[in-house]
Amino acid sequence: MNLGFCLMLGCASFASSVTNRAVKYETYYKEGADPILVGRLSDVEKSFGTMRDSPISWTDSEIAEYPGKMNAAGVKWYRAYFDWNQVEAGKAGTPKYGFTPNVSALFRKLRENGIAPYAELINGNPIYAGLQMSDTDQRDFIFPNIFDPAKPELDYFKPKAFGDFCGAFAQKYQDTVQYYEIGNESGRYGFSQWYGGNISNGAVWGKHYAEYFNACADSIRSKRPAAKIITGGMLNSAFEALKNYLPLIASRVNVLAIHPYPDPAYDYMTPTPEGVYAYAVKPFLDLAAKYQIPEVWITEFGWTTTKNATAPDPKTGESTSVLGQAKYLARGRFFYPIRCKIKAVCAFTWTINNEFEIQPTAKDMLHNLNGWIQGSDSTVSIAPYKGASAEIRMLNPPDAKYTSSVETYLLLKSTKKAFLVFWIKKTQDDVFGHRNANVQILFPRGVSVANLTSHDILDDSLSVPAYAVKGKELMIKNTWISDYPNLVEINFP
Repeated sequence: MNLGFCLMLGCASFASSVTNRAVKYETYYKEGADPILVGRLSDVEKSFGTMRDSPISWTDSEIAEYPGKMNAAGVKWYRAYFDWNQVEAGKAGTPKYGFTPNVSALFRKLRENGIAPYAELINGNPIYAGLQMSDTDQRDFIFPNIFDPAKPELDYFKPKAFGDFCGAFAQKYQDTVQYYEIGNESGRYGFSQWYGGNISNGAVWGKHYAEYFNACADSIRSKRPAAKIITGGMLNSAFEALKNYLPLIASRVNVLAIHPYPDPAYDYMTPTPEGVYAYAVKPFLDLAAKYQIPEVWITEFGWTTTKNATAPDPKTGESTSVLGQAKYLARGRFFYPIRCKIKAVCAFTWTINNEFEIQPTAKDMLHNLNGWIQGSDSTVSIAPYKGASAEIRMLNPPDAKYTSSVETYLLLKSTKKAFLVFWIKKTQDDVFGHRNANVQILFPRGVSVANLTSHDILDDSLSVPAYAVKGKELMIKNTWISDYPNLVEINFP
């Protein structure tokens, strides 16, 4: 039997007739309850992507197999990087581009699986600087500051030649690639080493990156006018440099790319996406708004979980566990697209070549998440649910102190299904585990509930918590809360 309850909106008698209610910003909340951030699961579903990966070496068998695996894991973006020095060979001034056939085949296969590839065009080319560099030197930029301003014709980054390469690339892949990221963490990789100057504020090297960026953007758009241009992803440590050179390139930018990695100067051992937001996300969002850049993307986040790698704490030498890393990825997958409204969130862990090099705990958790959220309706209206609120009470008294730091969302999958998503913003360690909790949720409209299910994304289990309607509120009894996302599935009749 369906249980129904109704709340009326917009009338003074409602506010005065119900105890412990208040009108806040034209929305009704229960006193003491936190408003829920309402959104669409489609924004989460469509945001997840891979970390940078070179497609040049993909084999025919990998092209046939991996895009399907990526689709099953919920990957919607593939960040393909192309080193200029690997694509253009020969002599300076007589370009010979080595666009390999497997790249076109891979891009087509990705698109068939609902995955949008975007190209990261990076690096300089030693043939323009008279350099004899090993592959390792080129990859890791192990060379002294040797640019001579008196000899611009020997510039390793040669903006005009780089622009020609970028235009040729855009023309070659115009049917499959719409977004182009220019460079990568430009202060750390290449520009400050080559041109010199201050790595943190962009002095000297910043103006050269801007010239390089603009040459590439203009050349791409000359071949593909509708192309979207992305800045090279930046760490928070280079924020001042970005501020200084962004005015030189902002008119050409569609997307500002960032890399919000945990910073030891702010947090360590137990970093959280919510904590990283304050110093590595919000300043960039504000900067994008200042220059009217419409989108901010995360083109790398998390940290590697490949093989036995972990994230060592710089103060203690200890490492964050693979379980902690998995929780970090799962929380970030909700937090960044919903709370921060970021369209693409590409995890550092997803290296596709040589099988999925991702720690199994994180891989399983993300697979489980995708199994529940895929197929979401991107047009379902969230308006009727704005102003929903929730109160989460932990049943174990010693844990009650964590109740005040819960991240809560009501995410709509369709008109018939929603998920109440919540987690404790405490940490992501190995020992916290499940805690029993009761939840009161208040909808600002009449709602009937058919049934509830609670999903555990860590072990793929589910439970059916008790629920009832007490007065005008949905009461969810004996569900659980932890430091990774709990999904309470709410089905409407």
